[in-house]
Amino acid sequence: MKFVLFCEGATEMGALPDFLRRWLNSKLSVKVGVQPVGFNGWAEMVKDGPKKAQLHLFN
Repeated sequence: MKFVLFCEGATEMGALPDFLRRWLNSKLSVKVGVQPVGFNGWAEMVKDGPKKAQLHLFN
């Protein structure tokens, strides 16, 4: 199972994927992967988020 995690900045990119992966693996019976997708601030996330979501949904 794979999750794509949209991260607003470098802090989230550094901390959240590993934390979320460890937490999910302790709660679920299958191993999960967390793939972070980085943005440079919320404005870029709002602007480019839909396009990046489509790329990840249809790959």
